Amino acid sequence: MLQGMRDNDPAQWTRFVDLYSGLVYEWCRRSGISSHDAADVVQEVFWAVASSISEFHRDQNHGSFHGWLWGITRHKSMDHFRSKARQPHALGGYSANVQVQQLPQPFPEQPDAETFCADARLIYLRALELLQIEFETHTWQAFWRTTIEEATAAQAAQELGMTVGAVYNARYKVLHRLKSEFAGILDESENR
Repeated sequence: MLQGMRDNDPAQWTRFVDLYSGLVYEWCRRSGISSHDAADVVQEVFWAVASSISEFHRDQNHGSFHGWLWGITRHKSMDHFRSKARQPHALGGYSANVQVQQLPQPFPEQPDAETFCADARLIYLRALELLQIEFETHTWQAFWRTTIEEATAAQAAQELGMTVGAVYNARYKVLHRLKSEFAGILDESENR
């Protein structure tokens, strides 16, 4: 996916937006941006990603894609609040209350460990949702039972009328596809 985005492959950009738009929107809402404005900020984040995707290189000196995207979202959120602060405020009986309601929530430079894990889980589940249509039902069920629901291969095999080897093979196929499709986007360190 990452290379496809760098090559301006529309299908890979669509896949990326499908994968991350909900999370970036959620980050904006957590920072105190209204639902209406959050949609605009999400677009600005994706524009910034498109403009700088060639600059992202995951290595030992740089963080994860998740962290890079978090940083872009943080900066665009702060830009949003700076822009709002320059706009004149309407006066009214409850204007002070409205102003207090519009104060931004602190947007930390990096998510805390709990937020990071929860966000990574959401992205993995969304990535799996996007890939599900590529697999036969029994393959998907064997993967889901053993990986997400943490059933043993023997339990899944018995429930699905498969051999244990077929269950392991199904799990491998889905995980291999997940890793190959989202390499560089979904980091191994995020899979907790």
